Amino acid sequence: MSYDLRAVNTPRLSGAALRAFVAAVEHQPTQRLLARRLLKDAGILRLRAARPEEPPTFRPPRQPGPPRPAPQASPLARAAALPDLPPPGFAHERALDFCAAYASGSTTPLEVAERLLSALGESERHEPPLRAIVAQDPADLRAQAAASAGRYAR
Repeated sequence: MSYDLRAVNTPRLSGAALRAFVAAVEHQPTQRLLARRLLKDAGILRLRAARPEEPPTFRPPRQPGPPRPAPQASPLARAAALPDLPPPGFAHERALDFCAAYASGSTTPLEVAERLLSALGESERHEPPLRAIVAQDPADLRAQAAASAGRYAR
């Protein structure tokens, strides 16, 4: 089956013209006049009318090719097997560092969440405030950290 790419004929608008067009499309009387034309120009009506010969698939069919190599260890296992060399200078903690700390029991997700909230609170007391994370919900963060701690406790 070949891929038949067709150009979509839709308007290109910006600024006042775009605002006027959106208002016309959202207004009931003009919406009916414009909607069918827009759907037709964008190819949506043709897509709705299409009756495929085969049932839909969740993944594209795999084309025959050379055999795949044997599966390797998971990326997390490969990363854990790397030598633990400290990088020169400052290095941010990686997700793997947190996983290892949780697994070893040297810290918990709750402790990390509390340290984060404490650091954010401290940064807000400066003049001007840092506003590192604008939208935050401490109760939700603590609930998620507690759920994560429960998963590591098992």
